[in-house]
Amino acid sequence: MTARTILITGVTRGLGRSMAMEFARLGHRVIGCGRSAKPLRELQATLGSNHQFSEVDVADDLAVSQWARCVLNEVGPPDLLRSEEHTSELQSHLNLVCRLLLEKK
Repeated sequence: MTARTILITGVTRGLGRSMAMEFARLGHRVIGCGRSAKPLRELQATLGSNHQFSEVDVADDLAVSQWARCVLNEVGPPDLLRSEEHTSELQSHLNLVCRLLLEKK
């Protein structure tokens, strides 16, 4: 199996966290964000330095844009984008991320 880079929003709890743990267990690199610093630090400590987690509020357009650009510059485009946030604003954020990813490919 080829290791992939997986980008997940909402990695601090619930399904997003479970997915991050499982993708990492399977040998994939997980890049994720969430709103709570402490659970992000705990997840980083659990999964290790091959993975990258950032404190980002997906309701903040500028924060999402900056995070997406940072991920693209530091890691490159992910192979899979999975959002665990369920807000109406998220669709525009995901569209922005997808456009940025397409520009990089």
